[in-house]
Amino acid sequence: MKTLLFVLSIIAAQHLSAQNTFFDAIRNGDVKLVNRLITEDEEVLNKTNNSGHSPLIIAAYHNQLEIVSLLIEKEVDLNYSFSQGNALHGACFKGHFEVAKLLVISGIEINSKDENGSTPIIYATLFRHEKLAEFLFKNGANPTLKDNTGDSAVDYAKSLGLENLVHLYSSFKNE
Repeated sequence: MKTLLFVLSIIAAQHLSAQNTFFDAIRNGDVKLVNRLITEDEEVLNKTNNSGHSPLIIAAYHNQLEIVSLLIEKEVDLNYSFSQGNALHGACFKGHFEVAKLLVISGIEINSKDENGSTPIIYATLFRHEKLAEFLFKNGANPTLKDNTGDSAVDYAKSLGLENLVHLYSSFKNE
């Protein structure tokens, strides 16, 4: 019985190590290793790390455009979300325009909310990524959706003095 438990613990440790290697390869932009690990075990595409981050969220947050593209080609769940939102939230928080653009063009839910009720356009506005906020707006993001504090992207644009966004958001028509 002890031998069986020992063998099972070694197998579990190896599996965890392989999973960590996959997430590290994504963070570091090691496309060859990511490809190899997916080829060896396609299940890694549907795994999350200990914090609940999916491979797509990690790639988007770390501005790994080529890996984001690869994961989309592999048909990962674009709209997987956890407490901090989906991959678009991560890209907007960090201001990664090209990654966000690819996610939006690929069909990610542009108005999804994280546990604080924040949408990607709120993040883009709040962190002064104006070009990104404008892109989101022009592609269907609703700047009037309110977060859990009762503020919207419109409110944040006003309070931060982002006049270009205030003007742009004023043209929003809720259909």
